[in-house]
Amino acid sequence: MNHASLRARLSPVAALLIAACLAPSALAFDSGDALEHQFIVRLAPNQNIEDVAATYGAIVLASYQPRGLYLLGTDPNVPDADQDSEFDFDDRIEGDEQNSENCVAEGHTQSFFVRIAEQTVGKQPVASFVSLPFAHRLSTGAGVAVAVLDTGVAPHSYLVGAIAPGGYDFIDGDTDVNDTGAGVMAGHGTFVAGLIHMVAPDAKILPIRVMDSTGMGTSFMIAEGIYHAIDHGARVINISMSSPKNSIIVADAIAEAQSMGIIVVASVDNRDSDDKVYPAANAGVIAVASTDLADVKSAFSGYGSYVDLCAPGEDLVSILPNNHFAVASGTSFSAALVSGTSALVTARFDSQGCSTINTQLLESALDLTRTNGETAEDLGFGRVRPWQALQRLRPPLDRTR
Repeated sequence: MNHASLRARLSPVAALLIAACLAPSALAFDSGDALEHQFIVRLAPNQNIEDVAATYGAIVLASYQPRGLYLLGTDPNVPDADQDSEFDFDDRIEGDEQNSENCVAEGHTQSFFVRIAEQTVGKQPVASFVSLPFAHRLSTGAGVAVAVLDTGVAPHSYLVGAIAPGGYDFIDGDTDVNDTGAGVMAGHGTFVAGLIHMVAPDAKILPIRVMDSTGMGTSFMIAEGIYHAIDHGARVINISMSSPKNSIIVADAIAEAQSMGIIVVASVDNRDSDDKVYPAANAGVIAVASTDLADVKSAFSGYGSYVDLCAPGEDLVSILPNNHFAVASGTSFSAALVSGTSALVTARFDSQGCSTINTQLLESALDLTRTNGETAEDLGFGRVRPWQALQRLRPPLDRTR
């Protein structure tokens, strides 16, 4: 959705309404905040969005028509609670919720990348720590597309030949998925993509830009991104972002992805808290926390009963725009390692189905009780182990959250 060009085509009154709806929040890193006068609606079959919008004096800001999903800018003179109630009683609308902000997991703590000169992504300590050289004897992720829902992915020498066609930018509404901008989170998606490529060098990266360079996006954009990943052949979806709000619209998109056999991986927060964050806490999503190279929980990492796996997330080397390399820490990057591992396992066992792939990932994890004591109960099945996950098929998993 190109906001600038949209405003240019509208009347002054309509442009003012959209400007109010699209104004960025002053709380740049406080995700979960509801966006005033923005509602996501899913239409019942054979209904017309223009008719619905006209009923409420609303404007269609964006849409994902293959799923009947629309973002409405509603009348600023009508309180959001009243508008929500009116939508609830409209038979033309199957579901609605107020749009809300989401941000990259590192955005909550405003982490920064430290640029380095060494080109050591594939030779950094974490690669041998998780036995990637052995894992690559069994799988390199060939034939698997991993969707990266993030700030975009910049061209880089490390990713030559690794980018899948079909990427899309839901921030600007075009196919330019470059990871650009002046915000402190510019490069986040590129960094994530580099780590996935390190783990699964023959998998393809499908860049889907759903966050700007400040690390902010919305529930509507995330849902759009998930549906786009489904429609463009992704077998794994990496979502390195979090929100305290459980978006039903996003949860519905995740459920559809899972019904198609797609593995969905999401990072927990970076606030050293056991508070649930979403989409990591959604059913069936592999929620990933961070550990160090001694298999101890990272001081910043979230934890809790909803966590499924851990992966190293401290001082990892990856790539940034303009062909740079950098070191960074965060649960987003732990999730990237798990997404890469998911690609390896999918390439090897895809014919066995999604539940089998989940079983391989979780049951092969290293139990962390020895290094974390009672805290290990809040670290899921333990630390991901790519080599072990690619071994013999394991019995079906009785997985509870």
